[in-house]
Amino acid sequence: MECSISMDAAASCLSVVIDNGTGFTKMGLPGNVEPCFIIPTVVAVNDSFVNQSRSSSCKNSNWCDPEDHYFLFTENPLNAPQNKEYIGEIVFETFNVPRLYLAVQPVPALAAGYLTSKCEMTGVVVDVGDGATDVVPFADGYVIGSSIKSIPLSRMLFYFFSNLCEKEENMYHQKTLLKLLAR
Repeated sequence: MECSISMDAAASCLSVVIDNGTGFTKMGLPGNVEPCFIIPTVVAVNDSFVNQSRSSSCKNSNWCDPEDHYFLFTENPLNAPQNKEYIGEIVFETFNVPRLYLAVQPVPALAAGYLTSKCEMTGVVVDVGDGATDVVPFADGYVIGSSIKSIPLSRMLFYFFSNLCEKEENMYHQKTLLKLLAR
C-alpha cells in the first residue's frame, strides 16, 4: 500500500497517531480505544518499536514502513517553532512519510469529546502528563495561545490520586488507577 497525493490513496492510506509524552510515547491507530504500543520515551532508531508487544486491536497492522502511512504527532502546547521544524525535518527526510500533522496535545482530546458527545468547542482542557500539567483554553475550536499555562504538578497529582485510592476503599483499586493514569 503506497500513499500518494491523490484522493483515492488518501482514503486508503492508514494513519498513525504518535503521542510524544515526557515519560512514555504512545503509538496507535485512529479510532482504537488503546494505543498499539506504549514505550518509554527515548531517542530511538527507525525500527526500535517493531518487536514490542502489541495490543489486540493492532495485531494485523504493518508498522514496518513509515512511507506507507500518514502521521499525526502530538506536541507540547508551548513547544518552540524550531522543535516543530526539527520534527518535520526528521520525519520527512529520514522516514520519508508522505504527510505529517503536528497537533497540540489537548486538541485531539477536545476533538474526541466533541465527536462523542457533541460538546461545545469552547472551554479548557487540563492535560496532566508525566512532566507537567498544561491548562489550554479554547474558543470556537481554536487554542488561545497567549493564555496557555504549564504548571509542574503532574507527579504531585499522580501521588495525590494514588494516596486517595489507598485511603478510600470504595474507589478503584490502586492498580486499576495506575493503569488509567499510565494511559
